[in-house]
Amino acid sequence: AWMCLEELPVLDETIFEAQHLQACFFKYHDSAVRGRMLPRWTMRYFELQAGVLLYRRRLGGAVRGTMCLENAWVVAEPAKQSPSGEFFVIRVDWAHSRAPLRLSCASQAVASQWALAIAAAAEYLRTRGKRRQQQQHQQQMGGRRGVAQHGGTAAGPLPGAPPR
Repeated sequence: AWMCLEELPVLDETIFEAQHLQACFFKYHDSAVRGRMLPRWTMRYFELQAGVLLYRRRLGGAVRGTMCLENAWVVAEPAKQSPSGEFFVIRVDWAHSRAPLRLSCASQAVASQWALAIAAAAEYLRTRGKRRQQQQHQQQMGGRRGVAQHGGTAAGPLPGAPPR
């Protein structure tokens, strides 16, 4: 294992909003043309800003793609050997209908920093969504007549329970 999950930061709103990283990664392309006529891995310039990944083909070029990390998770793939040396691959998967994003770089420190930052942002977005659902549920339950009169309580879902 080339990274340590114990180092996963816990973000609050201030840290999340201030989150900003920039780095060069090789981005994996899985189209049928890639690998035969064009390379499967191409250099891209990535930024992570408050839970959103952006990438460019060239430094300072136009943004070519944006990906919100909501419903995302990170997989640190085993290190890969290539003729250029050892590379560390981060895979970002999404829960709903998006192809995984695979990023690679030769620096274990950079790959680990990014994997942890992406995972922390995704976790922040996931828990923020759960907190909002609980608040909405509590507001709905608090607004209903008869709940308090019958001795009931207005409580949100249990921790870890799937959203309703």
